[in-house]
Amino acid sequence: MAVASPTQAIVDELHIRDFTSSSTSGVSAGNRGKFLGVIQSGTTDPNTGTATGLDYLKNEGFNYIQLMPASQYASVNEAGNRTTAQPNNFNWGYDPQNEMVPEGEYASNSVNPVTRINEMKEMVQGLHTNGISVVMDMVLNHVYSQSASAFEKAEPGYYFRKNTQSGCGNDTASDHEMFGKYVILTLLFTGLRIMILTASVLMK
Repeated sequence: MAVASPTQAIVDELHIRDFTSSSTSGVSAGNRGKFLGVIQSGTTDPNTGTATGLDYLKNEGFNYIQLMPASQYASVNEAGNRTTAQPNNFNWGYDPQNEMVPEGEYASNSVNPVTRINEMKEMVQGLHTNGISVVMDMVLNHVYSQSASAFEKAEPGYYFRKNTQSGCGNDTASDHEMFGKYVILTLLFTGLRIMILTASVLMK
């Protein structure tokens, strides 16, 4: 959904899991906290009867949604299991692992790689069908672990800055030709294949 002027954009930022994870969201149990939960219609809070989820967004007049990071991040076990290495089952998504891969915990099946891709596409298309455009927060200025990163393993030191400038640590070097190319390709891939209308990129 395009708007004639930027001042006509009414934007809501949401975290995919938080948006529907509570039973009070009225979303079916299998869709709570998932890509598909975002676009389930006809939901209400069982305690108050007020509209929730997609219907809430439409009733409030939002025509843009900014998604908090929805790419695969490192600190959460996608199957929802707590482990010593991954003791938490929640994160805002600012600990990126694979930026071009949708986060598996938001899919109905975190093991099948096709499921997360198709369901993320379905979510975006469902929002578009309801007159809501999508902005995606993409974290490309750092990674969760430099040593574990595919970039570092491919060419040690090249894809990262020696000194942090973002305050996050593990800063990627967007001024290096090949990482700059990766940023461009990531945006093109996300825009064309995942069908995100607009991309908001955190870069320093």
